[in-house]
Amino acid sequence: PAEKPLLLPCSLQRYTIDRMNKSPRRIVERTPNWVGDAVMSAPAVRALRALYPNARITLLASRYVLPIYEAAPWFDDTIACDFRGVHAGLRGLLRLAGRLRSQRYDLAVIFPNSFGSALLMFLAGVPRRVGYRRDGRGLLLTDALEPLRSGGRIIPRNMVDYYLELCYYLGARTFERRVELFTTPQGERAAREI
Repeated sequence: PAEKPLLLPCSLQRYTIDRMNKSPRRIVERTPNWVGDAVMSAPAVRALRALYPNARITLLASRYVLPIYEAAPWFDDTIACDFRGVHAGLRGLLRLAGRLRSQRYDLAVIFPNSFGSALLMFLAGVPRRVGYRRDGRGLLLTDALEPLRSGGRIIPRNMVDYYLELCYYLGARTFERRVELFTTPQGERAAREI
């Protein structure tokens, strides 16, 4: 079947000029926390690699969704966050922010809509933080995109398109909406044994 075109809200028109004069060298992508949303973010993770082929890209993912991405070729490193364990509470958040700060990221792309995900990147000192203006976190983002609204209410969207719009804002112009997941040799062995 033919690819469905990406539908972009009118509010994104004013955002499409990249405010950075140079491409970022180090990027951290904060992935969604839910398994279904993590799967739906795969096209955006792929699009960011295509947009920034020479950047060092790190995925910051909850430890229970990290296996969804593990074998994908679209990033260089991963960091597992455990907000119920070592990264719990303010002390844990500051510990994780310190680890991110030491990596000196130029750009953070924040897929989750949560206040905490934007606060983490703010505390980590990432100079450019891109995400949607939701959950009262607009001031923590350098690039706060408005979600598509009608009558003051956010219009529900296909999550693949929702995440890809962040890539469009950053300059991507070609998209593959197909969700693609990869397996590891260990996972394939385990599946055969089952």
